Amino acid sequence: MDLLHDISCYWTKQLDPRVADLPLVSSSYQIPLVVFGYLYFVLGCGPRFMKNRPPYSLTTFMKLYNIGQILANVWLIYDIIDAGLFSTHLFVCPIFDYSYNYTPMRLTRCAWYFFLLKIFDYVETIVFVLRKKDNQI
Repeated sequence: MDLLHDISCYWTKQLDPRVADLPLVSSSYQIPLVVFGYLYFVLGCGPRFMKNRPPYSLTTFMKLYNIGQILANVWLIYDIIDAGLFSTHLFVCPIFDYSYNYTPMRLTRCAWYFFLLKIFDYVETIVFVLRKKDNQI
């Protein structure tokens, strides 16, 4: 238990105070639970659930999901460019600004939205399991 306690303390002590209140960031157990739940469904529970069932036809859902992903990523790229990441840092590793000024806060928000989009990407693999497309997993 000391290892889990040390990880939890390290996670919370090193946390940027500007994002401490955001969902999925403030605690050290939420993301591992999401990842383990995803792996449990994709590798175990989902294939067992679909074993004797016909594949679901989720084409409309997948089209809407893909349109949503495209729009979210376009908006994220626009927001990052508009915030000035590429105009002020010129593709080099920037010195991280921990201030509460407008631009660093906006870029921090963009990083959080990117993080949420990566979590939301798990939906696609879950759909592959429900459609019995094991070659795409």
